Amino acid sequence: MLGGMSKPSDSASRWREIVRGQAQSGLSVTAYCRRARVPASSFYAWRRKLWDAERTAQRPSNPAFAEVRLTPEADSVNDHGALELHLSRGRRVIVRPGFDRQTLLDLVATLEAGV
Repeated sequence: MLGGMSKPSDSASRWREIVRGQAQSGLSVTAYCRRARVPASSFYAWRRKLWDAERTAQRPSNPAFAEVRLTPEADSVNDHGALELHLSRGRRVIVRPGFDRQTLLDLVATLEAGV
């Protein structure tokens, strides 16, 4: 449980593990939080906080970073909450809920590098 007098860094580390565990579990957030005995509302708040911190830390300093366009077209890809990323050179990547952020960043960097 979350009670006690823990340091902020201890809380962040603990929630980082919880968020990572949910992503790897294949379970919905609700099911995972029930199993881990943590409030789903806290999970969502911490996930956003951790993602924002990671995004700020990893903000590319390279202006050649891939431009990604999200299109709101309704088709079978988006029926289940998936996103279709349109990259340069006509490449498309379909990202489904629960994707691993670092894997997606590595994939986009590789595709945009022409490897």
